[in-house]
Amino acid sequence: MFAGLPAAGIGGVFYILLVLMMPVQELVRTVRGEGSISRWKFIAGRWALFATVIGAMWVQWLILDHFMGQETKAIIKGGTSGAMGTTVDSGAKLMQDAGLVSLVVLAGVLFVAYLVKLGVRVYRAA
Repeated sequence: MFAGLPAAGIGGVFYILLVLMMPVQELVRTVRGEGSISRWKFIAGRWALFATVIGAMWVQWLILDHFMGQETKAIIKGGTSGAMGTTVDSGAKLMQDAGLVSLVVLAGVLFVAYLVKLGVRVYRAA
């Protein structure tokens, strides 16, 4: 089993990026005359879910912040982790690094998927 905050991994970042792009794509369709009210309702539903996920992550952070011991908070704010043997600048820095890793890995996965798609097209054309 893997532990972590829901929606903070690669799948969550991918979902968030997709939800952020949905209105842009539908706006282009609407300008072309291909838009529909049902798709806008669908997008509104996804945005509501997106807001719920972000809200849940915020509540999780508040709960963790409230129940963490002072020793753990001191390690996160700036100290040495005995288990890891590393120095942590701050909790915010740690969260930024985790988010950056998720984005980089997601970009790599999307790049590989694009290469596979390109390879399939070349194979079919040959």
